[in-house]
Amino acid sequence: MPSDHNSDNIHILLVDDHPVFMEGVASILSNIFPKLCLERACTVEDAYQTAISHPSLDWILLDYHLPGATGLDLVRKFNDAFITSPVILITADENIGIVHEALELGVNGFISKMSTTSVYAQCFQRIEHGDTFITPDTTTALDIYRNSSLQEKSHVLKHLRPRQMEMLHLISQGYSNDEISNSLGIAISTVKTHISSLMGILAADNRSHCVAEARRLGIIDS
Repeated sequence: MPSDHNSDNIHILLVDDHPVFMEGVASILSNIFPKLCLERACTVEDAYQTAISHPSLDWILLDYHLPGATGLDLVRKFNDAFITSPVILITADENIGIVHEALELGVNGFISKMSTTSVYAQCFQRIEHGDTFITPDTTTALDIYRNSSLQEKSHVLKHLRPRQMEMLHLISQGYSNDEISNSLGIAISTVKTHISSLMGILAADNRSHCVAEARRLGIIDS
């Protein structure tokens, strides 16, 4: 990890699909790191391939909203490929649940899209010293969110049956209703009944939402 911004060559991957914003961040980075080598990517797949091709990246900065996916989907791919470069999430989204999930995935810092050069510099410095960078306001909101989520998780687990947990894991792995029926040896009508119950327990609108809520609460792995 870089220790001297003025003397070291710094290799960064910047992932965003908005050219104007990308240019703005590139300008900030060049002010912080005079010897900057910047890789750019606009999609999850391009970013993943770039990271694989450059295993010695010093930093990865990525937007949360990407075409057809999220920045956290990309982080999961990085984790699966054992890519260990520090990751900073840049987002305009104030959803504290995103911050919580990102921390669970090992993201090292969070920067608002409105942040100044000094905030970026502070973020890099804090992470270099082994800390996670989040603002004090975000820390407070995160504590409140976690306490609330623990209570919500306890409530959900109290109502989930073992068979429904099995189905939740299968849904998260992409199983269709027919495949769940065959895997568990139960009627398709029973599968649909359990999924309907899952949606009620998790306050979800559909199967994918069930998985998202279960991951948010830490009931199944992200």
